[in-house]
Amino acid sequence: MNSKKISLNKLSAPLMLSILLFAGGLLRFYNLSHLILYWDEPLHCIRIAYQPLPFVLAYNNASAFFALLVHLLLPLGKIELMARLPSACFGVLSIVAIYFLGKFFFSKKEGLIVAAFIAFSPFLIRHSQYSRAYSIFTFFSILSFYFFFKAIKENKAKFWVFYWLSNAINIYNHLFAFLIIPVYALYMGLIWLRGRIVSQQKGKGNQETEKLKKFILWTLLLFILVFLLYIPDVNTRSFLLDSFKRVKTHPPSETSASLFLINEILWNQIEPQNLFFYIFVILFALLGLASALKKHFMETLFFPLCMFLPLLVFIAIKPRAVNVLSADRYFIFILPLLFLLTARGITACSTGAALALSRIKFIHLNKGLLTKITASILLIILIGGGFNLKHYYLNFWRLGSLRVEKEVRNFLQENVKEDSLIFFDFFPASSLILVVNPLTKNLKTHEFDAVIRKDLEVTKNKKDIMIYKISEHVFEWFVHKDVGLWAVTRLDSKKHKKLLSLIKDSPKIRAIPLRNHTILHFEKNSKPLSLKLAKMVEIFLSLDPIKGKEKELRLLAAKTYLRSNNIEEAYRELRRAQKIVLSPSEAKIQESPFGFQILDKIFGYSHQELRQRAQEYFYEADIARLLYRQGNHFLAQKGYGKALRVYSECLALKEDYNLKISKRVVLIGDGFFIKGDTEKASTLYKKALQLDPQRYDLNFRLAEAYRKGGYLPEAREEYKKTFNLDALSSEILHKIAQSPQLVIIWEKNSVWHLLFRSKQKSIFSGCISGSRKIKDVRKFRFSEEDSLNLKGNEIHFSLKTTKRKIKAFDFIVPKNSRLTFDLEVNDQRKIEKILLLGKSRRPKKIPFSIK
Repeated sequence: MNSKKISLNKLSAPLMLSILLFAGGLLRFYNLSHLILYWDEPLHCIRIAYQPLPFVLAYNNASAFFALLVHLLLPLGKIELMARLPSACFGVLSIVAIYFLGKFFFSKKEGLIVAAFIAFSPFLIRHSQYSRAYSIFTFFSILSFYFFFKAIKENKAKFWVFYWLSNAINIYNHLFAFLIIPVYALYMGLIWLRGRIVSQQKGKGNQETEKLKKFILWTLLLFILVFLLYIPDVNTRSFLLDSFKRVKTHPPSETSASLFLINEILWNQIEPQNLFFYIFVILFALLGLASALKKHFMETLFFPLCMFLPLLVFIAIKPRAVNVLSADRYFIFILPLLFLLTARGITACSTGAALALSRIKFIHLNKGLLTKITASILLIILIGGGFNLKHYYLNFWRLGSLRVEKEVRNFLQENVKEDSLIFFDFFPASSLILVVNPLTKNLKTHEFDAVIRKDLEVTKNKKDIMIYKISEHVFEWFVHKDVGLWAVTRLDSKKHKKLLSLIKDSPKIRAIPLRNHTILHFEKNSKPLSLKLAKMVEIFLSLDPIKGKEKELRLLAAKTYLRSNNIEEAYRELRRAQKIVLSPSEAKIQESPFGFQILDKIFGYSHQELRQRAQEYFYEADIARLLYRQGNHFLAQKGYGKALRVYSECLALKEDYNLKISKRVVLIGDGFFIKGDTEKASTLYKKALQLDPQRYDLNFRLAEAYRKGGYLPEAREEYKKTFNLDALSSEILHKIAQSPQLVIIWEKNSVWHLLFRSKQKSIFSGCISGSRKIKDVRKFRFSEEDSLNLKGNEIHFSLKTTKRKIKAFDFIVPKNSRLTFDLEVNDQRKIEKILLLGKSRRPKKIPFSIK
């Protein structure tokens, strides 16, 4: 009986690990070859890895090992699959590696729990389906941790060799793996120091000295090997030289890294479904850290060191803004450690809970079984309710997939000779901006980032191609250039004949029939791409598409007309699109593989919702942005009526623009106010207030417009709203009306407000000091030339105002704080320029204090 229990216990861990490997592998390999290439994949990986070996060794964005793997795999199959295969494989291997690391540090329980976190982490799944070095970075970081601790624990030569090898591959795979080495060095120093203290107390030799010597030796060999490997790498030399120059000469910028970056890194890596999951993970990690410190003090000390010391080194090199924005990827090695601490916290919590439950009389389960049950429940709740796999499914698998049939791919490989835009008349690819590039072996160094290469050599040879998606912002720079356009659709014979009649008078447009598809090619013709797109949409709309396609085409037409500044046509197409309401049968997605049909039901996505999401993401957001930009253009030309109309259209699509457009509406209102047209000004100020009700400076502006227009009761009401007062005396109204410059100060619920108004150009400046910490400063209508700096208990500011610019800021201080105001107007301290509301006494001198 006991032997059976022992055998079952031995089998349970491998069985659970096998299940996690299956689930993690399924999540990483599913749809791998159909995800459209995106972000850095096409330009910073595939296009480079496709080149001859010497080129790959010289230009690989400091990711040589990964680039070499992709270089070897690309000739073996489909580009999308081969480019991502290393990431997917090493993503699965990371599940095994973290299990053994967890088992080594703590026990099998922690190993299985952390393996579950790694298996279902959306962040790690995404990078396992992404053709960059980060999945391999994760795997070799875990191996590096494991062999480092095995080496210092057992001090065997084989483990030092594995330490050296795993770190060498890791650094050659991604340069930022260097950041782990200072952690090892500091940790070894602490181990040696502890050993020396213990040896002096016991009168024995320091046994850690030999380990330190081996660490130094193998680390020196590591540096030598990595140096030799990176000698041909131009990108790495350039990065290191630029970093050295920044450290030496450049001051930190606004986008510089700081310790606060760790919170942003962890948030992006955990990818929580909500704030509660993020908090729970951090709390369990802290609990795991605290519980592990008791039994494994030195080993556990490694975790915070590995999370914070690399960040300090990162801060010290004053990284570029682009590196700061990519920090969550560069520090991917800390996520397995965070999850390992979280696993330890879960086991500690479940052990405590099991101990409490075992004392309840009617529960007849032993403590070990209760611990497993409690840990399993906690894990299921955390992973099931925390990781946002639904978001990943929608944005990557569902709305980021393209299945190009073989006949289409073969045609494109034979016929696409230049970089072009490509349009697939199928959902969801029809919503995306896709580019098709022939892959060539003669890439120039200036073509790394070029979406459209101008000097691409045209040859008759069949070539591999890349199809990848780009953002609207990237598209902007070539939409007005002469770029070729391909369109892929399915037409019956009747519609194909109609298509031929539509293009018969256009010699630069060709229609090529395939077995199941029709390819439409708009050649270069000295006309911008925007006009080719407009012509393509016109042709497709003439073919009487079904309602779902018609709506997409009309939205695409609206975008195209906006780019061409054809506003009226854009309005018309937008109206036509908005009138199209799809019934469930009309919204049905024809190009829907069986796997997606199942997953749609699991995640609760109807075809109507999928179309709506695509419409919001890829059409409405872009159209709203284009409308906002067009409105700004009209505003700059003082075409106020046109600007207001465009802004209204923008707001009808996206409420995200409320605050931005509120500011623009105020500018238009200011223009009318200066001219003396207070009726229009007050109407616009009210509109701006509807969009941004928190702007009390707009209440003041509206009150000024009412007062100037002779509407005194309305003005009084708006002044009262501005200052949050139930009543307003005639004395205060008179001072507001007559003062050429005025600083108005008031307080409500521990929030202090300062509003600055002048009738001519004036400079307001000063310092506000608090007896306790000042926080939550908000600025209203500040410009680039204005400044406001908060340092602990002090605010220093300087701002300029004119007749049309009323500025304000507010801040919070704890109750019973004493504030001291030292204010100047045009470099002069004048009491009559200050209006203090809601207090029984007026300032008699400057500076003055209020409690």
